[in-house]
Formats: sequence, C-alpha cells, structure tokens
Amino acid sequence: IFFRSHCDTMGSVKMDRTSICALLAIMGGSIFGYVLIGISSAALTIWRCYYGLAARNEENQWWIGALFAVINVGGLPYGLVAGNVMEAFGRKKTVTMGGAVIFVGTLLSSVAPVYTAQACARVLTGVGVGMIMSSVPVYIAEMAPANRRGTLQALFQVCVTLQILSGNVAGYYILGPHRDLLPCDYCPKHTGTDIVFKNAILLAPGMVLALCVCIVGATIMPESEAWSGYVAPEGEKEEDDVDEGSALTGNRKVDYGEMGNQPKSPADAVPEIPRSLLGLLKCPQSLMAAYMMAVAQQATGINAVMFYAPKFLALGGVQLKMLGSVAVMFWNFVTTLLAMFLVDKVGRRTLLLPSMFAMAISLLSMGPIYAGIHAGYVSSIWCFVPLFVFVTGFEVGPGTLFGVILNEVFPEQVLPFGAPIVGTSSGIFALITTVIFPPLELRLGTGVFGIFGVITTIVWVYLLICLPETRGLTRREVTQKVTGPSWVHFGDKGKE
Repeated sequence: IFFRSHCDTMGSVKMDRTSICALLAIMGGSIFGYVLIGISSAALTIWRCYYGLAARNEENQWWIGALFAVINVGGLPYGLVAGNVMEAFGRKKTVTMGGAVIFVGTLLSSVAPVYTAQACARVLTGVGVGMIMSSVPVYIAEMAPANRRGTLQALFQVCVTLQILSGNVAGYYILGPHRDLLPCDYCPKHTGTDIVFKNAILLAPGMVLALCVCIVGATIMPESEAWSGYVAPEGEKEEDDVDEGSALTGNRKVDYGEMGNQPKSPADAVPEIPRSLLGLLKCPQSLMAAYMMAVAQQATGINAVMFYAPKFLALGGVQLKMLGSVAVMFWNFVTTLLAMFLVDKVGRRTLLLPSMFAMAISLLSMGPIYAGIHAGYVSSIWCFVPLFVFVTGFEVGPGTLFGVILNEVFPEQVLPFGAPIVGTSSGIFALITTVIFPPLELRLGTGVFGIFGVITTIVWVYLLICLPETRGLTRREVTQKVTGPSWVHFGDKGKE
C-alpha cells in the first residue's frame, strides 16, 4: 500500500511522497517507541544491577526513577525551540541530525560505566528523540496527500506501540529465567560482565534504528516543499509530484497543490497568519483543540492505569508479571493497528468520541470493581474488563489520534511551531500525572481513577462540541475551518 518506487533514466531509485512519509513514520515511530519506552521494563532491572541500586529503599527508588525521567530534560525543552530549528535548517537536516544525536546518545548509554555518565547519555538521547518527534509528524502533515494523511500519522503511532512491544519481548529474553525476581534477588545471580553484556544488547536495536534514520534523512528524503526557506532546484520537480499534499507557503512564489489557486471569493479567503510563534495567536481554535487532545492523551490516566496494571493482573491470577506486561503491550499494538485502518475511513471525530466515552466509563468503574473483588462480591475475572476497555479506548482514540489531529488542526504557517509546543505540553502533563498519582493513590486507593474519569468526561464534552473534523480536507480548507467565526463543530463530517 505504502511503498512504491520507480527508477529514473539514470538508474537511481526515487520514491513518491506517500512512500517517503510511510518510511519516515515507520522509522520515527520505531525509534521513539523502542528507545524511550520499549527498553524501560528490562532497563529498570539491568541499571539497578549496573549502578548498585538493587536494594529496595526510598533513596534507590528515587535515583532509578530520576534516571528514567531525565530523558525528558533533553526532550521537553527542545520542543520549545523545535519550530525555530526546523525553520532554520529544514525538515531534512533536522531529521538527519536527530538520528545522529540518538545514535551517539544510545551508544554512550550502552557503555556508560557510572550513573552520571548514563544520566548524561539519557539527556542527549532525549534531545534526539525530541528532534525526531517534532520533525517527522510535521513533515508527514506537510507532504502526505490529504486522503492518506491520517493513516500515515497513525502509522507513526502503530510503530511506537510495535516497538514498545518489541522492547518488552526483547527484555523478556535478555533478562533470562530470573526475570520476575526483584532486583535485590536478581542482581546477585549475575556477574558484572553479564549485566554489561545485557545492557549493550538491550540498547543495540536503538542504535541500528538511529543509524537508519540518519541514512534515510541524508539520502532519499526530499526536503518539505512547505519549508519557507526551501526553493527546489530547476528540474527537481516532477509532474506527478504536483498534486494535493505539496502545499507551499512562505517564500515560494509559485503556489500549487493543497493550497490551490488564490481565492476568488470572500468565502474562500483565509486570514494572513505570520509564520512564527506569534502566528499561533491567530489560531485560538487550533490551540484549544490541540491542548484538549494533549489532556486527552496524558491527563486522563494512561500512565496511572499502566502503573496499576500489574495489580489488576495479579487480582485475575496472573503471577508472571513480565509476561502479563507483554500481553498488555501486545493489545496496545493490536488496537493501534485497528485505529490506523479506520482513521481515514470513518474520520477523526467518529473514532475519537466513542473511544473516549468508553475510557470514561471504564475509569469510573475501576474503583468499584476493584473494591468489589476485594470484598468478595465480584469475581476476580472482572478485573480485566475495565483495564482492557480503557486500553482499547485509549489506543483507538487519543493514543493514536493525538498525533493525527495535532498535525492537522494547525494552519500550515504555524504547524512547525504549534505542534512541538503542544507536544511538549503533553509530556509535561505526563510528568505531572506521574508525580501526583502515587500520593493520590496512597490516599484514595483505586478511587483516584474516578478523578481521571471526571477529567476524561469534561474533555469528551468539549471535543464533542468543538473539535473540527479534518478528514480529507486540504490545508486551505482546514485553515478556513479553524480560523472561522464558529467554534461549534457538533456533527462535523469532514470530506468523504
């Protein structure tokens, strides 16, 4: 479906824009999923052994937690300047540099002999991940044809979940037969050389993925035609590339593709939007929709549910915690794959709103079901129902559609600025949720999920009324919709 290539008269291989976008989505999503999340379950044990943090005490808990959180020190601040970097260097160079930074960071991480060196390597890796996470989705939004844009953005998330699954499977085998032991019991059973080897093997796929991103970015990836500083050399354009999805803005004088010809009537007019951070002030609808999607993705409790998942699995009689985590990650992948196939067929709203409704119901029911199981009123098998309903709703809904909607809802002039900033905010929401969940859970128990259920319900109501449908719309049509006078998009259908 995605990959079609042809050879020119000189024999060199060229790929159409859909194939290029698909390739970048696969590699960008894969590197993000594996390096940032996929290695976590195994690295949690390996790094405890490597850096002498195996003992179960509060100080060690803090140090190992900081080692995982520090990757955000590099990634989140980068989001604030990502638009300026992309505008200064272009999408092609940003993707290539991001792959190179991840390669160096992961290499250093695989051989870091002390805790401080590992922390620095994680910060550097975070910067590279931030570069890939901001530039690849923006590139896809600018270059993909409108009728495949949602599928290609969802492909990115499919590959994230696939590599999270792959990382968990790799960790399952790398840790070996003692994988379910606590670190204080696991570490004495392995020599220092064993731990060093396991660490290098765990991180090796991340280096390979980063190297592939560098090669593709430096060679076959063409520059985005929407980049304001890009002017194609004479003869570089092909006739079959002059189609919808090649929207041009900024310094280009020739306008073809998605943006179409100049408007011929006031109804077709769009406001002038500065190509800078200030341009976001002209797009309050876009900003509000994007931020509500960020809340839907991170502040509705996905990290809390995943944290609590082993307890739900244990209630259902699942004693092999590592295998149970792999099963949950596999379900993540399956549901994300389902969303990818549906997003351009049924539309964003049709997929998102029922999914979020199911999330709200499952969150509001988790506390009562958990209490009922403990009291003996409810069979333990019911513990799986809210867990898998929530995971399904999240991955079919905001988990997949956050990136799709985020990179569609902004006018093209401000997309490189708005999408990374909201993406950074999403990461901050995730950190806040991660920090406040343990004390809330300690005080409220499973009642904490009721709070997330209320948040989900509020976000659902807003999106039901105000989220515009962007399926099949050109960039100009999206701009007209989000800069228009009406904020009410209830029943919006988009374009077939």
